Amino acid sequence: MPKKKSVAKIITKWFLILIVGAAGGFLLNYALLPVLAKTDFCQHWPFFRNLSQGTTIINQTQQTTITENLAWQKITEQAIRSLAGIETTLNKKTISVATGFALTNDGLVVVPTDLIAKDRQYSINYNGENFPAIVFSTNPQISLSLLKIDRNNLFVLALADDAQIKLSEPVLLAGLNRDAQQNWLPFVNQGIVSGLPGKNILTTITEKNPMANGSLLINLSGEIIGVNLIDAKQGMITLPASQIKALLEQTLKK
Repeated sequence: MPKKKSVAKIITKWFLILIVGAAGGFLLNYALLPVLAKTDFCQHWPFFRNLSQGTTIINQTQQTTITENLAWQKITEQAIRSLAGIETTLNKKTISVATGFALTNDGLVVVPTDLIAKDRQYSINYNGENFPAIVFSTNPQISLSLLKIDRNNLFVLALADDAQIKLSEPVLLAGLNRDAQQNWLPFVNQGIVSGLPGKNILTTITEKNPMANGSLLINLSGEIIGVNLIDAKQGMITLPASQIKALLEQTLKK
């Protein structure tokens, strides 16, 4: 019996300590600290200044993470605005679908060259609207082509400088997929740059997506650093922004 009483006393003692500690913490947070924060003496410390202003206090790591997440949300929204769904048909039958993106605000859209072939027709879904498209220019050497639609005020993202790309730099892959109901739905993946541009190829570590043909690769500044292409073996390669610039320069010379 004495042992049982001893154990009971210990449990009771720790229970009381927890209750008192919780009550003390509550009083400290909601009674004592707010009063101290309003005194002139305590206003010398940032902790009390933030507390008196109702500011949530977080550490530097949390602040960086929150800031980066907000940046990615904004970049994702901008990326989706620049994307276009590409449908290729032959004799009114769908041959392929892919992602494209606006290169100029007057209707030029970048698409993978493997979509382009004789006698095919092209339709572009931009911002929920469908437009017939014509082949404006093609360049098999860089595997990119341009389609043109009768639409102005397309949302255009800036093109990054290849020389500024850094190893392990975070990137966002953004593309469009068409579901069974013929709706174009955006998808995004995050990754990092794993290899710098060489032989006009940029390597990245992102989740592979079979619908990524023509999708964008975007940096934290919201700039296009590359366009993704799916090869015959369903592997993904990324052409750097310099190749997109070359296509644009070729077009402007016409």
